[in-house]
Amino acid sequence: MEAFISRENEANSARRQPIDDLPYITIPEELFLIKYNESAKMQEVMRNLIFLKDKKILNLTGISNTDLKLKYGAANLPELSECDERYTLLVRSLQSFAENLSENGSEQEAIRILEFSISTGSDILGSYTLLAGLYEKAGTPEKINTLKEKAVSLNSLTAPSIMRMLEKASPDT
Repeated sequence: MEAFISRENEANSARRQPIDDLPYITIPEELFLIKYNESAKMQEVMRNLIFLKDKKILNLTGISNTDLKLKYGAANLPELSECDERYTLLVRSLQSFAENLSENGSEQEAIRILEFSISTGSDILGSYTLLAGLYEKAGTPEKINTLKEKAVSLNSLTAPSIMRMLEKASPDT
């Protein structure tokens, strides 16, 4: 407990560091050109994506607030937290978008969206599950190996579950 308190005190007094060069996520313009049904759910998804389009987005999954304060300064924590909250909204919205497209027979568009989401470090099990299924359906199960590589590098509590699912989805690849 003493070590935690000491580390937290150190973090709270850390000086502000520049955060302009962090790996901010940019939503590809082509995602906004994909045709989708006009359901209320999809309208909400698109509102979310349009809202996020010009915002700073960061995947800070698995990084504690203490670590963020130590590295970037306590004064940057509110902005970094907002960037991470936007990331959560982004990957959840992309998951809904891909599910909707897949359900409506637009598998290739769903694949594009899921590949983008996973490229950002998403740890949503459903994204990996849906994409692995779409790869199987498209006759490209070898692409599941790429998903395994991504899952191994995740800094997330869901990484082991994702890996187990991927191993079951394609045990021979």
